[in-house]
Amino acid sequence: MNTIGSNGGYSAAMMSGMQGVRPNPAQMAQQLYSKADADNDGAVSQAEFTSLLQDTAGNTDSETVEGLFSQLDADGDGTLSKQETSAAIESLLGRMRQDMAAGPRGMGGKLPPPPDSNEFMSAADTDGDGNLTESEFTTALEGMGISDDGSAASRIAEMFSEADSDGDGAVTAEELQAAMQAHQPPSPGQSAEYGDSDTVSMLIQALLDNYRSDRESSGTLSATA
Repeated sequence: MNTIGSNGGYSAAMMSGMQGVRPNPAQMAQQLYSKADADNDGAVSQAEFTSLLQDTAGNTDSETVEGLFSQLDADGDGTLSKQETSAAIESLLGRMRQDMAAGPRGMGGKLPPPPDSNEFMSAADTDGDGNLTESEFTTALEGMGISDDGSAASRIAEMFSEADSDGDGAVTAEELQAAMQAHQPPSPGQSAEYGDSDTVSMLIQALLDNYRSDRESSGTLSATA
């Protein structure tokens, strides 16, 4: 049975957003499955899975889509069952909990975002122009202890792209604050208020992020007999 890795920006953000709450893997799996099974025939084909990825994660290359689908399709019959979807999500959440328990560096070298966006902006904005270039953003995060390797660089680039909401190549103070607020974990005991679309989007991004990180770090997907 294939296993799912646990590194990556969206995995970290997703797990951070679930601190103090108890996610329901079965409910999350049902939300993902219902969204993916477009024709309601009780099975998710690779075409349906591809369509869902394109809708939620943008233009994803076919090799990644096929590789992730193969990873999730445990029995290799060319479709995803509800059981396979639920098992994949339980594996994903379990591995992320393990990494969270291992501390900040357990999540592939990614540290939690600083508590104050103004403090981060002040430290990272080395030229004082009020915006962060990708270089400044990267240098600041590496200064927080993120390892300088290929997978870390990829995650930092994804984080910068997410924060740069208008795509102009620079992150303003407002964009940085909005990005940090989006990943702010709820208070202990507070319920996470995610709609079905939000849950599906986070799950797809986390699954993609973990698949890519696993492929980058090892060259092959982890698997157990």
